[in-house]
Amino acid sequence: MRSEYSEVGRALALDIYRLFDAITRGEVKIRSECPEVGRVLAEYLCWRFDAVIKGAESIPASGGTFLIGDHQQAFDGPLVIHGARSREVKLVVKNDGESRKGLYLLRLLTGAITINRNTSDFETMRMIVSTLERKGTVCMFPEGHRSEDGKVKGFHPGVAVIARHAPGAKIVPFAITNASHLTVGTVVKNLDQGIHRRKKPTIEFGKPFQLPPAHLPPKQQREEDTRVIRRSVLDLLPEDMEGEDELFVIKRAPARRS
Repeated sequence: MRSEYSEVGRALALDIYRLFDAITRGEVKIRSECPEVGRVLAEYLCWRFDAVIKGAESIPASGGTFLIGDHQQAFDGPLVIHGARSREVKLVVKNDGESRKGLYLLRLLTGAITINRNTSDFETMRMIVSTLERKGTVCMFPEGHRSEDGKVKGFHPGVAVIARHAPGAKIVPFAITNASHLTVGTVVKNLDQGIHRRKKPTIEFGKPFQLPPAHLPPKQQREEDTRVIRRSVLDLLPEDMEGEDELFVIKRAPARRS
């Protein structure tokens, strides 16, 4: 049976290579999003790399759902999409420092929403709130980047702003562990055989909740809400994965003088 699975894996990997190459070269034109293809691909990747899904039953079957968790590597996306397979998840991804082809494929396969980091991207935030109000499911990684040491850093306060503007949506925290080695390059190189370790890439979903009624001045309330959301994620992780509660800020090169 193992040999049969390997043959299926190699054949599917080859088909994926060919399809993605044809799309990025412009040889295949796809005019609309295909999230169902993304879900099938996420299911395959999670099977091939021995992913473990815990607490999926905590995800509401309907209504606006705001998935919020830590960020380890590129494999986090497939973990969320497959783990929350009862819902069609829109991933929120940064649009700086990423390849245009990669972002194009993410939008195509998941309906991903791109956001500008470390800026007040109100247009995207309104889009997220609108999706939640329409009873959709959105996933955000509020650290704003992949943790280099595996520890959870500070959460961007925008996640609290969105939660307050979509009060009817349920917040579902999740925790990802043992996935820091699954970079894009590593996953692509091992599509046909996967990587099998004793500690398997795992995503665990926590119980859904909503923020309590606001009772503080706006800035203090935003800080308090951010702490509450971050703590809900940390409670699902080992204690040694809690890092400093500080924001990741992009260091931009100084403007050149003319």
